[in-house]
Amino acid sequence: MLPQIGTGVPNAGFTVLGGLAGALLHNECFEKLGLNLKLFGDSITKPDNHSAWQQQNRFLDVRFGWNYPVVMAVMAASLSLFALLLELLIPYENELVANNGWFPSLCGFGIGMLNLELAFNTKSTMGSSTSYSLLIGKKPKTEAQANESTTGLLHRTVGNYHQVLHLLAAVLGAYASAIIADNIPTSAPGVETPYVAFFGGMLMLFGSRLGNGCTSGHGIAGLPLLDAYGIIAVCSMFASGIIAAFAIGQDNLRI
Repeated sequence: MLPQIGTGVPNAGFTVLGGLAGALLHNECFEKLGLNLKLFGDSITKPDNHSAWQQQNRFLDVRFGWNYPVVMAVMAASLSLFALLLELLIPYENELVANNGWFPSLCGFGIGMLNLELAFNTKSTMGSSTSYSLLIGKKPKTEAQANESTTGLLHRTVGNYHQVLHLLAAVLGAYASAIIADNIPTSAPGVETPYVAFFGGMLMLFGSRLGNGCTSGHGIAGLPLLDAYGIIAVCSMFASGIIAAFAIGQDNLRI
């Protein structure tokens, strides 16, 4: 959502406001009332009430005794070849109004590299939905808890709010990318009114907090770690996205 602000997408501000409302709704209706309906349990970076074995057993390499480097090397090579094949068979330029966007495979590689940056600087994993909860008043982890899991340079500088800083930087990064590609303003077809933008943002963040992870946490961070919860979440995200695309009409979703 925040990169949409950086690229000048109409109604992007309403989408972000809806996201804050969705995070607030989850905080008020679930966390403060003591309700626990999270579908995927606690995130991979937070302690929970399960034993250490149960917590680690959610990772497929641990569960099945796989050699993690080998599995990830095969997975990375297979997905890279598949992405390149798609770019050859279905030219991505046909889906862009300006016909001057970035190579999708290159963008995916850059997004994946964010995991290294966060690992070195925060000793944590990629995520974004928690920042919305922090912005609307959710208390961060205590300093003692934070020091146990997040002792990198960035954490020591900005404390528990490093994720907020990371997302704000995404606005600037999106703006710089769009300027270089010369496609400002961009658009988000299907989101023509502030009401749709607000409601969509609210659903997105409420669902992210309910599942304790978004496309960043479950997808960008969870999949490379072979997290079973992340795999289930990402499959559900793509399935619902495909259904929504056909329901709205694929031609209306060109960007």
